[in-house]
Formats: sequence, C-alpha cells, structure tokens
Amino acid sequence: GTNRGVSRYDRATDDFTCYQNDPANPDSLLEGSVHAVGADENGTIWVGCAKGLNRFNRETGTFTRFINDPNNPDSVSANGIRSILPDRGGIWICTYTGGLNRYDAASGKFEHFSNDRNDPRSLGANETRTVVRDRSGTLWVGTSGGGLNRFDPATRTFERILHDPGNPRSLGGNRVWTLFEDRAGSLWVGTETNGISRSDPTGGLFQVWRNDPQRPDSLSNDNVWSILEDRAGN
Repeated sequence: GTNRGVSRYDRATDDFTCYQNDPANPDSLLEGSVHAVGADENGTIWVGCAKGLNRFNRETGTFTRFINDPNNPDSVSANGIRSILPDRGGIWICTYTGGLNRYDAASGKFEHFSNDRNDPRSLGANETRTVVRDRSGTLWVGTSGGGLNRFDPATRTFERILHDPGNPRSLGGNRVWTLFEDRAGSLWVGTETNGISRSDPTGGLFQVWRNDPQRPDSLSNDNVWSILEDRAGN
C-alpha cells in the first residue's frame, strides 16, 4: 500500500502491477491513499483507504467499494480505514473515527463497535489503530486515547486496559499504535510517545521500555510503529 495506490509484487517476474484510482472507472481503486491491505480466509484481498474499503476481484482485476452510508446502518461506520484483520467468515476493520467494524461475508453487513461515554464496557475510543487475535483466540484492539481493549465475544463488550500513573506495571500509554504477540504468548504494545510495553500472558501486568537520553542502550524513540520477532526470538 502506498500514497498513490496499491501494488502487487510478482516474485517470478520481479515486477509490480499497480492499481490506482481512475475517476472514470467505478470499478477501480476508490482512491490513492492506501493504509491497510489484508487477505481473508478465502484469499480475497481487501484494501483500506482514507476514503473507504475496497474488495479486490483477482479474476477481473477490479474493485468493489464499501463506503459509509448515513442512511444504511449496515454499511461501514466510517470511511477512513486504518487496519484490517482476517476473521472466520469475515474481517475486522479499524477506522479513524468510526470505531471497530466487523464485516460478515454471509450477510454483507457491517457490525459496529464504538465508544459510549456512559458505558465502561464499550470500546475505549472511536479512533482505532490496530487489531490482533492471539493464540488463545482473544481479540485485542489498540485505540488512540482509549488504551488497549480486550473483546468479549459472548457479550460483545470490551475490557479496557489503561495506563495508571500510580502503577509502574500498568500499560505505558493509552495511545496504542501497534500490537504483536510473541512466541511465549506475551503481548507487545507499541504506543505514541510512551514507548513499548510487554504484558504477561494474561494481559495484566506490563514491563515498559522508554527512551532515556542518558542511556545509549535504551529504546531509541518513544513512538513505536511496528514490532517484529525474528527466528532467534529477538
């Protein structure tokens, strides 16, 4: 995904096929600013843009567009798509302003999860940045300002895990940018301006690393965008 469309790399030929918006073609990519790409359980490619969601047809090379319709409660809740996670029977979608969505492939409808100030079991914030499912099947959602959220599929509600200034073992910060589960089952949480936090396997207590100008071996910067574990476990 790039700022001028989405490109598919062919390993055999070592070249790219570029898909861009064509204003004259409603079957082209919705627009050029691509923030997320994901494949569902059937291998269908989904592309998230600043202006909506796109489903790619491999056979025709065309896109089906999904945008918010204020008159349709089953449409996607907002057009700014930040992240996509495949799910059995559909996909999870993080949006910039419309909370979390789940698209159900069978019905073609979007289920919405948003913040309700009067409900502490609702999503922590409507700006959602990242969503992952751990090895136990638990769904975790990173929000911008509402901390880390653990989803309860039975009640369709969330448990919010937040930074506590009085607890050094709490989450490092409430603006979560990225999530990653390591081979030991610990959840790593990258935040905006508050470094990186690693949970115990239950998602309770955290160890936090931040930049320390006095230590050259500390985290280089407190804005953490991405986390990866190599084959050696680093």
